[in-house]
Amino acid sequence: IANRRVDLHSEHPRRPQKGSAYPVDDFYAARTRITAGASLDGFLTAMHNLVTLDDKNADELDLQRLLTRGRTHDFEKLPQVLWATTGLRIPNPDCYERLRQARNSIQHFCPPDVRDLSALSLEFIYTILDPLIAGRFGIYAIEHHEDHSVSYDYVVACLLRRELRFSIPKNFAVTEIDLDREIRSASAEYRSWFREALNSIGKADLLKT
Repeated sequence: IANRRVDLHSEHPRRPQKGSAYPVDDFYAARTRITAGASLDGFLTAMHNLVTLDDKNADELDLQRLLTRGRTHDFEKLPQVLWATTGLRIPNPDCYERLRQARNSIQHFCPPDVRDLSALSLEFIYTILDPLIAGRFGIYAIEHHEDHSVSYDYVVACLLRRELRFSIPKNFAVTEIDLDREIRSASAEYRSWFREALNSIGKADLLKT
């Protein structure tokens, strides 16, 4: 369960916009990944109603009973669950709270205050989920965009234009975009970070300037 594949992206640069569904999609991806990260010693830590699962008839707690009767922690509680079980703090708690509020508004049929939900979704994925799953599982968010028929080139281009830092796999490669062109307007600090990140995996030659 901890290594279950989940599409982390609710935005893909090549497909039509889906509107305000992004934070809801990101909510489900986040809950799966964060509770997985908190449950390396067992899926049980993801459940908050363990004591109510015993009906005094079963000899042991099996996976089927856990999945049908168990209740996962509320989204707002996940940072505390992650910290209590792993000692890790949620990166960028401000973004986490903004997405939580947007998700609640959408699920209660109210327009969220956030104007650019795509930007919020990307910020959430790459400042919170990506560092967590890369550090715990060696999984890279750029490799899990929704359209698996194409490479992650256009996801990378979008991140570079928005100056969002992301975890980079050792086999990182792009063939459909020009990295120098995509990063041309970025700040000196961001360009320096990207160059160092590429250098750390032996891919410094992907940047010409």
